[in-house]
Amino acid sequence: MRTHDSKAFWRLVAVIIFTFTLSGCYYTQLVSGQVKQWHERQPVQALIQDSSQDPRLVENLKSVDRMIEFAFVQYGIDVRDSYRYYIDTGDSPPQWLVSAAPVFSVEPKQWCYPIAGCINYRNFWLREDAERLANELTRQGYDVSIHGASAWTTLGWFSDPIMSNWLSDDSIETARVLFHEVAHRAFYVNDDPDLNEAFASFFGDLMAREWALSQGLEVPRTNFNYEVDQRIADTRSNLSDLYKSTLTHDEKLQEKSRIFDELSATYPTLSYLPSNNAELAMFSTYYLWVPAWQQQWRSCEDALSFLKYTEYLARLHDDERLAALGNNNCDANEEFNELLAGEI
Repeated sequence: MRTHDSKAFWRLVAVIIFTFTLSGCYYTQLVSGQVKQWHERQPVQALIQDSSQDPRLVENLKSVDRMIEFAFVQYGIDVRDSYRYYIDTGDSPPQWLVSAAPVFSVEPKQWCYPIAGCINYRNFWLREDAERLANELTRQGYDVSIHGASAWTTLGWFSDPIMSNWLSDDSIETARVLFHEVAHRAFYVNDDPDLNEAFASFFGDLMAREWALSQGLEVPRTNFNYEVDQRIADTRSNLSDLYKSTLTHDEKLQEKSRIFDELSATYPTLSYLPSNNAELAMFSTYYLWVPAWQQQWRSCEDALSFLKYTEYLARLHDDERLAALGNNNCDANEEFNELLAGEI
């Protein structure tokens, strides 16, 4: 039976104390939101056993339990105390992310945090707080983007909840969101958000499709359109070359606008195409390295060796990690072979 997670409670207390040592109100609002969630959550097992609950909610919660069990049995991913609680967040995103990039750069502005390391966005519980930062960054000359976050992970620091905004009657959609966050438990290295998110995008999508197969459901198509992703990657490369060119400021602005307009005209029915550097940077964070992860998966014999290889990658320095991933070889060296054999 699931019980009150006292360890997570004391971690929350420690974080609250730590917050008072940090300057500014940003961390205060983060912790306040976490405390609010703590008070609003409801134990999943109690809801499942409550005969007065909406049967659809109960079945959806049971479905998440089956997904968590699948991730553990099939891939050995243990989420520990997470997804034992449910929060009714309504339909709107519970968090808002602000991303930014200089007007002539495809590289995102980064913010660094005590637990997660450096990532490519600032997150807020209230949209008005996100808009306040976005307006300030715009005044400083950045391209800016705001978008809602339906889910996230605290990487085991707290009991990540099931939230109503991503819990769906469509179990495949629930699986896509959940397994993306679960995938972070299998691979996460500080200060490398692009590789982290691309891994979660790829492996979470794969787990969702494998789970559908295990349940006898119609297996959905992959969540990726590699033609579109490559076109966006080419756009990023073209813009990078433009920003390094000797054109004047106004000429760069004009050409930048033309390149983004051309991308939009190529796929007029797609709503997620980036329209400025910040949106492009966020798209790149989640998808730029997906093809490399896909190739790495294909080079491994099975899920065990693939996930062991991610352990090996996590031990490497940044440049070594990217080179090892680029090799697309699951038995590239003696150290990895020893890791796979369980000798280290």
